[in-house]
Amino acid sequence: MLLPTIVYVALVAMIGIYVASALYIAAFMRWQGKYRWSIVVLVSLAVPAVIFLLFELWFLIPLPKGPIERLLGF
Repeated sequence: MLLPTIVYVALVAMIGIYVASALYIAAFMRWQGKYRWSIVVLVSLAVPAVIFLLFELWFLIPLPKGPIERLLGF
């Protein structure tokens, strides 16, 4: 559990919190939970999207962004 968390923190610094979180959630759901790919994709995309809406748009608290968010104008 420690090594994946260290990789997650490093990825947040490189690619932003939203993409890193989607990858982290997907990896753990598939590896530890053995969920079907359809559920993994749905949850791993929905959770960062909800976090984005909550923090960036509702609370106006910016979180670390990566190159993808910059390309989209955020």
